[in-house]
Amino acid sequence: MKHYDIVVVGGGVVGLASAYGMAKRHAQIAVLDEADMAFRASCSNFGLVWFQGKGLGNPAYVHLLALSTNSWAHFARELRETSGIDPHYHQQGGLSLCVGEAAAERRRAHIEALRKQSGADGYRCEFLTRGELEQLFAPLRLSDEVRTASYCEADGHVNPLYLLLAMQKRFVDLGGHYHGGHTVRDIIPHSGGGFVLNTDRGYIGCDRLLLAAGLGVTELARKIGLEVPIRPERGQIIVTQRTKPLFPLPMNGFRQTQEGSILLGYSKEDVGLDDTTSVAVTARIANNALKAFPQLASLRVVRTWAGLRTQSLDSYPIYAASREWPGAYAVICHSGITLTAAHAEVIPEWVLNGNTHEFIREFGLERFRV
Repeated sequence: MKHYDIVVVGGGVVGLASAYGMAKRHAQIAVLDEADMAFRASCSNFGLVWFQGKGLGNPAYVHLLALSTNSWAHFARELRETSGIDPHYHQQGGLSLCVGEAAAERRRAHIEALRKQSGADGYRCEFLTRGELEQLFAPLRLSDEVRTASYCEADGHVNPLYLLLAMQKRFVDLGGHYHGGHTVRDIIPHSGGGFVLNTDRGYIGCDRLLLAAGLGVTELARKIGLEVPIRPERGQIIVTQRTKPLFPLPMNGFRQTQEGSILLGYSKEDVGLDDTTSVAVTARIANNALKAFPQLASLRVVRTWAGLRTQSLDSYPIYAASREWPGAYAVICHSGITLTAAHAEVIPEWVLNGNTHEFIREFGLERFRV
């Protein structure tokens, strides 16, 4: 039986960011990734690294987002230079378009509430006028319904697949062990410390264990004395043919990739473990896109996809350590791409050295036991 100091269960962005950060500090680490039929949120997301509009009513989450978005440029540069794979991270800011006066009023009120919540530190977000937007997007025409847009310089976007590939390669280069097709069926804690994992390809032992397997965390966490309440949320995306550069910045529901394809989305659906696409939702996404940019009607749709996001009961991250079985941890979050840079720093310090950053303490399981 193979034995490692630390095993990370889950090879998505959360698991790989954590493992990559630990591999820079410690060598005997393994990542166990499930087979390809897994519900892979990391391979079916929009690729936004997003700050604006999030965290109303939860200042700690706003601070966590700020920590990660402020670290992303350095993180991406280091990853590109050491792995040789460019994750195509761009941080020129991002827009949230307001189509219709009612949407504009709601957005202004939302951002103003976030400004008041942030207090003296302020909140990095401003509004562009209709004229400024027309100049920014020319020659692409905006519909008459677009009133304004909030702009935040901290926002950006990345290619999720290249990000995953770069972290995986760098993790292995640092001496980490990546095992694909290792679905974990059972976890057997030892009273004297350590764990044995029963996988589809045999048994693997470890001294410490981090569960970062998305929707699979709840069942596995029970085996180490943790009750992690999460739910699936389906999101659908449209991919168009490649075209000339149309969008100078990523937006809520719009992103142009490095290769020229345009991604349109997104949806939030409570449908359980169903990751199929639906014509009704695809039509709604397309219609909403045309309400902002009528000229997109000339582009061909080449693909649609749906993926399942991992959501906690309050939609904020969960960082949990087992009291019953010390050395076992669980992590889940919705904004895995945005929080990648923070996870690569904060989670290794937690698992390796027991350093509980304020965010680890803030987003524990205790908040669900009130």
